Amino acid sequence: MAEHTPVEMVRHASTWSIAWGVLLIIFGMLAIGSPFLAAVAVNVAIAWLIVLAGVVHVVLAFHAHRAGKLIWKLLVGLAYLFFGAYLIMHPVLGVASLTLVLASLFLIQYGDQAGCWLTGSLPSCWG
Repeated sequence: MAEHTPVEMVRHASTWSIAWGVLLIIFGMLAIGSPFLAAVAVNVAIAWLIVLAGVVHVVLAFHAHRAGKLIWKLLVGLAYLFFGAYLIMHPVLGVASLTLVLASLFLIQYGDQAGCWLTGSLPSCWG
């Protein structure tokens, strides 16, 4: 196997960095030229991330030690899956409602912690 010198490694890395930079410039110019298309593309990317987060929540729900935590984590995961699927199926509506959907998800996920904070039993809710 041929050994790579530091100069060759830097040259290879800088070639990929330049190619990635040019690609990002092209995508940025396209986004400036068509902001609606860029908004829909960002919406779809965020929707797929929300679906991935939902899958992770559902899988991790089954690692909960208590039934109440399992049910709550499962419901949060299903909410993520539902909202992500909604954004994927309705990308144009999703552009207008993305903020509302994200606010709803955060309220669902962290609403129980706010209740624990208000009742003063926050340390017992962290476990």
